[in-house]
Amino acid sequence: MKTRRWYFISANRADFGVQRICRVLQVSRPGYYQWLAGAKARTVRQAAEDALVAEIREVHTAHKGTYGVRRVHAELRGFGHAVNRKRVERLMRLNRIEGRHLRRRKRTTVPDRLAPPAPDLVQRDFSAGKVDEKWCGESRSDGSPGCLCWSSTLTTTSTTDEATYRANLETLVAGVREKGGRPVLVTPIVRRWFNADGTLNNDIALLVNGLGVNHPEVIRSVAAAEDVPLIDLTAKTKALVESLGVEGSKALYLYDEKKDNTHTSAYGATVYAGLVRDELLAQHLVPRGTVRAG
Repeated sequence: MKTRRWYFISANRADFGVQRICRVLQVSRPGYYQWLAGAKARTVRQAAEDALVAEIREVHTAHKGTYGVRRVHAELRGFGHAVNRKRVERLMRLNRIEGRHLRRRKRTTVPDRLAPPAPDLVQRDFSAGKVDEKWCGESRSDGSPGCLCWSSTLTTTSTTDEATYRANLETLVAGVREKGGRPVLVTPIVRRWFNADGTLNNDIALLVNGLGVNHPEVIRSVAAAEDVPLIDLTAKTKALVESLGVEGSKALYLYDEKKDNTHTSAYGATVYAGLVRDELLAQHLVPRGTVRAG
């Protein structure tokens, strides 16, 4: 507040005189002249702080905006700058330079210790001698009211008939609703199994088992009958893989590593997860602010 008064006196001293202005403002003349004498020192100090702010910005930018006060201070000390941490903190606050704060990890799956374990239908043996001999999938939910429960597939085999598969899905939907959750069914991704004409219109690619059970179609049917939100990932991945073609779609799967046309690469998993994310937002299944857009 006093600094403003000193500037006011300097601006109007020629018209009214220092003594009169100091008397009206109830400040001392010696105080004003002492402030006036320190003008050069303040200019030097301000220039030094401007230079320090520039270095702080350089360190902050070099680390992609992640460094906060302590790390920036340590970096400056490492460069040989004898600077106080509180000074760095003050300059960062005044210039709105902030580090990145990691979000606290939220636990969404809390196991029920009293619940009996699910039966191990394959006895921990996930190897398969032929296509559609064994299927494995997962469903997830934290059981809280209003939560989303995910189920892309259910564990099945080539001998699972349509009635059993449908009953499994209906049981899952009913169980989630009973606990106050909101089920969402997601059809499985296609296999990268091309026809000669460059399409995926065949049973292997579209997940039809040895008994002729069309798993994506059964999921669609259950979703319609039970009024459950559906993400048709089969249709979306089919369109994407066909548009990329035989060569372009290899990167989505582990073809180059293992000649695997079923399991995705890390890149493919990211791309397919993006399809699910976009559909979640499009169907308003989650609040927009809770899903990272990229």
